Amino acid sequence: MPEQRSNAYWEERARQNKLNVINIGENGINELKRVLKTNLDDVQKEIKTFYDKYGDNPAEQLSYKEFERYKKDLKAKAKKYPKDKTLQRMAKQDIPKYRIDRLRQLEADMQIRLAEVTAYQETSINGTLKDVAKVSHEATKKMMKEAIGLNIGAINSKQIEALISTDWSGKNWSSRLWTDREKLGKKLKQTLEKGITQGTGYRKMARELKAEMGTSFNNAFRLIRTEAAFIQGDINKTTYQQAAEELGLEYYKYDAFLDSRTSEICRELDGKRFKVSEMQIGVNAPPMHPNCRSTTQLILEEAKGAKIQSVNSFIDNVTDTKTSIKQNSVVAGKIKKDVKNFLKNEGIELKNDDIELTYKKVQHSLRDNKNPLQKLTPEQLKRVDKIIKENNVYYDTLKKNIIYISELPQNEIKNNRNWVKIPVNIQKNNSIATASIIPDISITKDKRYKKID
Repeated sequence: MPEQRSNAYWEERARQNKLNVINIGENGINELKRVLKTNLDDVQKEIKTFYDKYGDNPAEQLSYKEFERYKKDLKAKAKKYPKDKTLQRMAKQDIPKYRIDRLRQLEADMQIRLAEVTAYQETSINGTLKDVAKVSHEATKKMMKEAIGLNIGAINSKQIEALISTDWSGKNWSSRLWTDREKLGKKLKQTLEKGITQGTGYRKMARELKAEMGTSFNNAFRLIRTEAAFIQGDINKTTYQQAAEELGLEYYKYDAFLDSRTSEICRELDGKRFKVSEMQIGVNAPPMHPNCRSTTQLILEEAKGAKIQSVNSFIDNVTDTKTSIKQNSVVAGKIKKDVKNFLKNEGIELKNDDIELTYKKVQHSLRDNKNPLQKLTPEQLKRVDKIIKENNVYYDTLKKNIIYISELPQNEIKNNRNWVKIPVNIQKNNSIATASIIPDISITKDKRYKKID
């Protein structure tokens, strides 16, 4: 059931959800940093070993047996990493040859290392983004249930895969990763060829390659942060659309993390309200840029005035014939029983006078803040409405008799005792005249209600 808490509380909950997502991303980045450090150390050792052995003659040819092993290994690695265009190209160029030199072998060994590292990055990032999707969805699901009684369905593995694979910014994150790896491969080739031919020391070459690898990894770090922001943003968007459809909550606001690192665009958007129907990631919802830390907040104030249907219905304060009273009593009695059984299964125990047919008792139960019927969630109320609809003989009449109450904080309910009675049109061919009760007209803008002179 919805919890009566301040908007500030729910805003803080949303920010905490965002921080949790950021932390998941940073944990994934820390793992990649560890891999980066290991590979940077290995690159320097590999280049030093090459210089010590073949620095004076890098054009020395491999022996026949060495070349056969080289071709076999290159072919296997190209098959293992089909996304790596550099290895595919090298395999096509070198396998038909008879011999290659030591420098080409060094390049191939290091290109294979880059392919392995990129594949590891892809697997690691994929796992991180899945965690982001699961945690973000679960946190949003729990918060919306507690805040406004909105029931969000579970997210399965296929939905998660589709979400994290979304091409939302021109190219899928995995494609960007392998494209960046290809660029790094070209830099590697240029650095090795230039360094060896010009006699550059191995330390300088190692520094240049380490700097290029560091840049590539930083791009991967940025991918994690930005894609994580997109995943949470997309989950929020889907949730807001459901809230707008089911509860009429039509607005959200942009919420930036304000500090010295906040971008101009996020600082400018901070606090601005937008329609849920016009929500668009990258335009009025984060991420607005790489490494974006901003989030959004569904505006819940409208939920205070949203009308929810109560089970307290079927008022028969004006009657015409005993037959109509008897007929409606039978239907109402059956509905009362069905409703009570349903709510009992939901963990809501009702007293005998919680569902009542007499005008005065219904009015009294509405004023009673302890009445469990005032705490029904929208999902429970839908089920109650379905029970009523199943008794379709008198559905049209009974539907009109449902009591509307304002979903306001308890202190506001206590301060608004001025209930007004509005006559409802009598259903054709039915002799019962009915009425509904709503809060004072001054606290609702619902057009279904009119002021009584």
